[in-house]
Amino acid sequence: MPPIFSRRLADLLALAGLCLLVAVFFWKIALTNLILVGVDIFTYFYPYRAAINDAISQGRLPLWNPYLFMGAPLLANGQAGLFYPLNWPLALLDAPRAINASIVLHVALAAGLLFAFARDRLALPTVPAVLAAVVFALGGYAGSLVEHVNQLQAAAWFPLLLLCADRAMEGRGWRWAVAGGIVFGIQLLAGHAQVSFISVFGCGLWILGRWGDATASLRQWLHTVRRHVVQWPLRAVLVMGIIGATGAALAAVQLLPMAELSRLSIRGGGMTYREAVAFSLPPGRLIESLLPTYGMGVPVFSEYVAFVGVAAGLLALLGVGVAWRQHPGLTLLLAGGLALALGVFDPLYYLLFKLAPGFGLFRAPARWLFLSAFAAGGFAGIGLAYARNGSLAGAWKPLARALVAAGIIMALAAGLVLGRLFVMPPPAVVWPWLFAGMLCVALLFAPRLPVRLRQTLLLGTVAIELYAATRWLPYNQPTAPEAFSALRPAIAFLLSEDQSQPWRVLSYSDLTWDPGDLRDIRDLFGDALPPQSIYEYTVAVKAKEIIAPNLPLRYGIQSVDGYDGGILPLARYVGLQSLFLTPEQVNPDGRLRERLRSVPDSRWLDLFNVRYVIADKIFDVWVDGVYYDLGLGATLPPGRTQTVDAPGDFEATGLGVVSYLNGAVLVADGTPVADVTVTFADGREQAFVLRAGHDTAESAASPTGARAVHTLRDRPDAREYHSLLTFAVPGRPVRVTTRSLLPQGDLVLHGMTLVHAPTTTGRPLVVADAGRFRLAHSGDVKIYEKTDSAPRALVVHRAQILADDGRSLDLMRLPGFEPSAQIVLAGGSPMDGSGTPTAASVDTYLPERIVMRTSDSAEGYLLVKDAWYPGWRAWVDGQEAPIERADTFFRAVRLPGGAHTIEMRYESATLAMGALVTGAAMLVLGVLAMAAWRR
Repeated sequence: MPPIFSRRLADLLALAGLCLLVAVFFWKIALTNLILVGVDIFTYFYPYRAAINDAISQGRLPLWNPYLFMGAPLLANGQAGLFYPLNWPLALLDAPRAINASIVLHVALAAGLLFAFARDRLALPTVPAVLAAVVFALGGYAGSLVEHVNQLQAAAWFPLLLLCADRAMEGRGWRWAVAGGIVFGIQLLAGHAQVSFISVFGCGLWILGRWGDATASLRQWLHTVRRHVVQWPLRAVLVMGIIGATGAALAAVQLLPMAELSRLSIRGGGMTYREAVAFSLPPGRLIESLLPTYGMGVPVFSEYVAFVGVAAGLLALLGVGVAWRQHPGLTLLLAGGLALALGVFDPLYYLLFKLAPGFGLFRAPARWLFLSAFAAGGFAGIGLAYARNGSLAGAWKPLARALVAAGIIMALAAGLVLGRLFVMPPPAVVWPWLFAGMLCVALLFAPRLPVRLRQTLLLGTVAIELYAATRWLPYNQPTAPEAFSALRPAIAFLLSEDQSQPWRVLSYSDLTWDPGDLRDIRDLFGDALPPQSIYEYTVAVKAKEIIAPNLPLRYGIQSVDGYDGGILPLARYVGLQSLFLTPEQVNPDGRLRERLRSVPDSRWLDLFNVRYVIADKIFDVWVDGVYYDLGLGATLPPGRTQTVDAPGDFEATGLGVVSYLNGAVLVADGTPVADVTVTFADGREQAFVLRAGHDTAESAASPTGARAVHTLRDRPDAREYHSLLTFAVPGRPVRVTTRSLLPQGDLVLHGMTLVHAPTTTGRPLVVADAGRFRLAHSGDVKIYEKTDSAPRALVVHRAQILADDGRSLDLMRLPGFEPSAQIVLAGGSPMDGSGTPTAASVDTYLPERIVMRTSDSAEGYLLVKDAWYPGWRAWVDGQEAPIERADTFFRAVRLPGGAHTIEMRYESATLAMGALVTGAAMLVLGVLAMAAWRR
């Protein structure tokens, strides 16, 4: 058999073996119907993948997402991966199976491409090249990326990108630079810009290492200065320029819409240094990061996971010891990745943040471990290749040198930077480390082992150790597919409600409750799934009950909230939250649900078109066997009156009240704080007086007379109090009116329940000052309907102009500002009409098209409570009209008096331009490919 054919056959067998290993490692999601339900994959990637697949199946390009953040671009959000080519064949699968397949495919792709890189660029024999691929693709770093699918997709292409760049630097023609550009374009379309940035930076480090190697002979500078000091840097600039330009042109269909979104997003102005260094790798956690803990001890944060195993680590150290000078590019990748992963703990990162473009756009410096994981795989392969000589004396010296250097670096990092030793995992973890290390050393220095057997056994040791180490990673904790497909009662209720006019939902529920059917879940899956998988299923069930972001996108339910962590939400959406949240509470990634501790004021709910509010039951209370709903509540300053409707069909003997005082410390015990009037169905009334120190008290006080029954949601040291008001004659209440008599401070009515003492039963009432609510659904969570909710679109007759968003928000915060009667415009012309606002009828509401009808005799502005964004156009009775930005975030169109039909459509100009550039780039590349083929 010819040598070339023999080598190709060996490589094909090696690639087949790598694919088999990937299937073995990922068998739970590759060979079963189980699915992953981690936080990001379940609440972010599944909803986007499902929405995109549904739109494509309907023959629609999903440009706009009306379900999250009160409207946001969908296609322009690169993380959705709409244009990523390897997502297209998976579009026929449901979201979980498509993502399972994508994970397995890209792990195999990463392994295969690193194998090719190791064979071609590192000149490794087959078995060492396989080891390099195993360490990179099946180690901790790649395994921890399964919940960040687009990050894994982008990272898988790095070995091929680096191979093309390096070949182009060797002067093998422009074809390799263009090929690198194609790879870079595909990587960009995967939708994780940070990985693409790290990849380009990594290529720069590799080229810098090769240039340093080329200039090593500068002692003969008369002969080398022209070639190595002038030509090499110019070639590097040219190669990277071709790669960057080609990749950007191919991905322009995604990049141009994404650039437009970036300018208006939370990333538009870059990040502060504090934001950019969030999730830096603490030096004291290096051991936990680089060595496996086998799932014992405190779980390692996923961003910090980059272990390669003890055996592979020793081989990598051996490779560093013997070849760091021969492979300076690989050395720079290893050292640079570790140094930059430290982020805030490394002064170099601060300098790069200040001086190098791009470092201010991304956070999570720990993700630079990507380069170290890649380099560790390469050095492990080099170490295994070096072990083929079997020389004990020859191997000890470089290995010892590398171990000493690594130990000094790690000790300095922990001792000087943190002033303490490394965080060590439990002692039980050390024994597997010692076993793997001793086995590796024994195989490495066994004097009579044949070379191939030695290498095969070392490869097997590394693979087995990594298999054991990765069993705790998320991809080994899948659960039943019903976690995604089954419908929960809360979602079923919302889907069954009237959809003739659009409305939104707002959730401020927690996830710390147990679902009511938890026992059924355990009985159903207990024999088929391990406890951890049942736990994951339970968490998914709870996320669906509260419709956690971004699950509204999955079910077509429009939400005020959302979650992204990339270039969404829009910056003005974050600014809008300042109307009802403190600066400390505002979360730039969205997830409003996690920040809310009470329902926002009614005027903001109306501005956001909230009809339903989801709340948990965690802080509700049972008193004397009777249930009290504490989900909402009302705050009554001095003189304010609160009216609560009662059903009129419940025979009650009394009224239970849960309340507390706030800011009334100086009010003496016995002072009347409120009068309560109960109106019955037969027309009679009975009045009661609540007194300080007896019926209620200051939340932080310890009164002797008032009965404390509960602690406040965010203040475990503060209490609320219960009082039972007994009726003179039992009756059927229809209304409860409470008026604050406090001289100072507030009375907080948190809950009221009609009580029938003989049967110990009750009927909780909905107490709220954020509008009129009714309890529409009660299960694991409660869903309140705001019965007086404002429409999605209405005509208002008062408008003023303030171009500055900060001043607009200040004006909106004023107590007298009524969003349902007046608006603040960023442009256009003011209006000072006196007409009553009128609702617009929404005849058609599709993601990219809305048709509305109005009938108002006076001129006004049609306020549409959807996000303003470039690309939205409006037509009034067939004539195009400008859309103004209203209340910093929404859309408004000026209308003359009379009846009108208004149509709004979203047409992305940047998408059209990007498609033109991408099409032209593909045409040019096609012509070049044809010319090259003919030659």
